[in-house]
Amino acid sequence: MPTDEILSISAASADETIGTELPVTAFDRVGWSVVTSAGVSAGVVTIEWARASGYTGTWAELDAITAGAATTQYGSSTDHISGFVRARISTAITGGTVTVHLIRATTGNY
Repeated sequence: MPTDEILSISAASADETIGTELPVTAFDRVGWSVVTSAGVSAGVVTIEWARASGYTGTWAELDAITAGAATTQYGSSTDHISGFVRARISTAITGGTVTVHLIRATTGNY
């Protein structure tokens, strides 16, 4: 299963931090990993989708991860998606930072 991973957000905490976009058109699965640093007690990271890179409207929400614990990893994935995916800190991270990776894969199942 060919995979590709990017660092979307690195050690950030500010509200409305927008991560690097990942094009996913040639892939049939996209996943995400959100890792909190020591001290994190609150905040939300939203994984979002749009059909076009740099879209300036409201991106569609794929997942919202409540970062409520320090040194914890959260993750999920979805299938059958094309366009672009990004991470956004939608509620400021309190007490520490988050790092977000986006992963795309071709499973050969679709």
